[in-house]
Amino acid sequence: MYGTWYYFTKPLTLLPTATGMGLDISRDALEIATKNQEAFKLENRSEFHESDMFSYLEHHNELFDVIVSNPPYIRLEDKKILSLDVLNEPHIALFGGEDGLDFYRQLAVECVKYLKPYGLVAFEVGYDQAEDVKSLLEAVGSYVDISFCSRFSGH
Repeated sequence: MYGTWYYFTKPLTLLPTATGMGLDISRDALEIATKNQEAFKLENRSEFHESDMFSYLEHHNELFDVIVSNPPYIRLEDKKILSLDVLNEPHIALFGGEDGLDFYRQLAVECVKYLKPYGLVAFEVGYDQAEDVKSLLEAVGSYVDISFCSRFSGH
């Protein structure tokens, strides 16, 4: 699973004193994450929990320096133009509602509750969603210095 490796395991391998908590609704994703955890000997610095977004944290008093999310962000209407390789992925991991922003709406509101002062949030967004996600974050009124950078594909 690319997302788990890129957004969770790789940073922990680069930051030897960092710890991390991974949340995912998918048991399959959590199994892959656990295999990565074992392969990179991160058992003492990482933990995983089955959770629908932040539901696991609702009963735990945790604040984080960094919250990273690669939520489902594909628009439902874009399903018809996706390759078969993409469509073979679990749809729960792909589609973010009619406009692709459903999960960002929740993230914008919920991250504030679990972020330490001066903490960082980082999301993967679709190639044309940056301004919409920025607007959602600005509407909450708790985020400053909102910026975006492109990744491998140049988007």
